[in-house]
Amino acid sequence: MEEQGRQGWFVRRMGKRVLAGTLIGAAVGTALGVLAGLLIFQPGSRAVWGTTVAGLVFGVLFALVLSGMSALGSPPPGQEPEDPGRPDRDVPGFTRDERS
Repeated sequence: MEEQGRQGWFVRRMGKRVLAGTLIGAAVGTALGVLAGLLIFQPGSRAVWGTTVAGLVFGVLFALVLSGMSALGSPPPGQEPEDPGRPDRDVPGFTRDERS
């Protein structure tokens, strides 16, 4: 039961970050693609549209990677789903205590 709670927490966290990253990446990538296209090529040409689409694709893919990686990090203090001091406590036989 606790495992499903942790999984649900992770899915919600990942979903929010990926959605935000996709939207921001699309906006920034498109803007940079249009700007680069207008500066490099003749305004109104097909090349401007090509750089716009390339900027959109690159922005979305880059944002998805960053947002996905950020969701894998540690949660804010006080919102941890389990005790971070002993992550091996649930798995008997996984590790053994050190002997002095």
